[in-house]
Amino acid sequence: MTRPALAPNKALGQHFLHDAGVLDRIAALAAPEPGSGVVEIGPGTGNLTAHLIARLPRAVDSPLPLVLVELDRRVPAALTARFAPLQPSDGRPFCRIELADAAAVDWPALLADPALGPTPVVAGNLPYNAAMPILFSLMDLATPPQRMVFMVQREVADRLVAGPSHPDRGQISVKVQLRAAVRIALKVGRGAFQPPPRVDSAVVVVEPPLAPVLNLPAWPTMARIVTAGFAVRRKTLANALRMGGFAGSAIETALADAEVSALVRAEALTLEQWAALGRSLAGQVEGSARAGDDCPAAPHPAHSPPARRGPPRARTMTRSNGLSVLVAEDDYEIADMLRKTLAQAGYTVTVACDGEEALAAAMANRPDLVVLDVMMPAINGWEVCKALRARPEFAEVGILMLTAIGPNLNEMTAPLYGADDFLDKPFLVEDLLDKLAKLPVVARAARRHRLDREAKGDG
Repeated sequence: MTRPALAPNKALGQHFLHDAGVLDRIAALAAPEPGSGVVEIGPGTGNLTAHLIARLPRAVDSPLPLVLVELDRRVPAALTARFAPLQPSDGRPFCRIELADAAAVDWPALLADPALGPTPVVAGNLPYNAAMPILFSLMDLATPPQRMVFMVQREVADRLVAGPSHPDRGQISVKVQLRAAVRIALKVGRGAFQPPPRVDSAVVVVEPPLAPVLNLPAWPTMARIVTAGFAVRRKTLANALRMGGFAGSAIETALADAEVSALVRAEALTLEQWAALGRSLAGQVEGSARAGDDCPAAPHPAHSPPARRGPPRARTMTRSNGLSVLVAEDDYEIADMLRKTLAQAGYTVTVACDGEEALAAAMANRPDLVVLDVMMPAINGWEVCKALRARPEFAEVGILMLTAIGPNLNEMTAPLYGADDFLDKPFLVEDLLDKLAKLPVVARAARRHRLDREAKGDG
C-alpha cells in the first residue's frame, strides 16, 4: 500500500506516530472482542490504521468494522488512496470516515453503527490540545465505550492515574477514576513522532466497568462536588467546599460520613471517600437545582450569561489571523465551551486544566494569547501570569484573566501580575471575543492581515 505524503498541520496539533513497535502495541491494546470493531480518532496518515486493520476481522469484499474520525479535510482522500486495495468491488469505501471534531461528534449515533458491533473500542493518537475534552465527551456518555486506548501527553497520563495524596492528583484524576479503571500501558519518547513534539507521551487504557463499582449520586451532581473540592487547591477540603457555597453543617456531616478529617485536602481522599462525600452532599446540590438557585458546588456559579435587558449590542466580529490561544480552566465543561467558541472564531486552541499544566503547555506551544482562570488548583492564574511575564519570550503574549473579584480589584491586581486585561464573571461570549480583539498582539496581527490584503489588491 502506498503511503500518502501528508505534511503535519501545526494548527491541528498533528504529530504523526511512525514507530512500528509502538504502533503495534497500541493496536494490540485496542484489539476488539470478536464481533466488534474499532473507532480511531485522528488517523492522520493511517499508520495506526494499518496496524488496527491487521487485527480486525474482515468479511470478503466488504467494508471493515472500522470508523475513522478526522478533523483534517485532507485525510479522507489520502487514506482512501493508501488503502485502495481494501475497497470492496462494489465501490463502497473500505471503512466509514467521519469528517468531524472528535470532541463534538455525535458519539451515541456513531457508536451505534451496526458495523462496529456491541462493544467497539475507541483508540487514537489524540491531539494534545484537545485530549481532555475528547476523553470527557466519551466518559460522559450514558453508555461509554468499554475500552479506550489513547496516546496523550505524559503529564496528562500521570494526572489520570495519580492516586490519593500524589502531587499530580487533581479533579481530572478523580473524575476519571470514579467512573473507570485507568492505567498507563506504554511510555513513548519524542522520537516516535514526526515532527517530534516538545513533550513526552504515554498510552493510557481507560475501561469503564459494566456495572457501577461505587455508589455515586447522579454524575452532574458528583462532578460539581469534585470541582468545588479542588477549586482552591491550597485550602482544606472543608474550606474549599465552604467557598463553593456549601453550608458548614452539611460539610461537617459529609466529612463525618466519609470518615475524613476537617483538615484534609481534596487530593488526599480515596475514591470511596469521594463517593461517600458525594452521597452526603448530593441533597444540597440537587435541592438547589430544583429551587432554581445557582448550584452551591460550583466555584464560579455564574458562567452562563445573565439575562440581557434592552436591545442586544452589535457583536464585534474579528479575524484571528492564525493566532493561537492557550485556555487554562479547571472546569472541563467551561474549558470545552471556550475551546469551541474560540475555534469557531478562527483561533487555534490549546486547553490546560490547571496551573501546572498551563505553564507546561505555554512552554511547549508558545501561544500568542493566554486566557487564564484565576481560581485554578496547584498554581492559580495570577501566579501563572506572573511566571510567564518573568520570561522574555512571553513579553509580547496577550494575557486575559477570568476572575470573579469585581472590576475595582481587577483594575488594581491585573497590572501587578502583568495581565493585559481581565473579564469578570459572569461574562458573555461576545465580551470575551471583544476583549481578545483589543489586545495588542491581536491588533498587530489584524493590521498585518489588512496590509497584506491591500498589497495583494484584495481591498
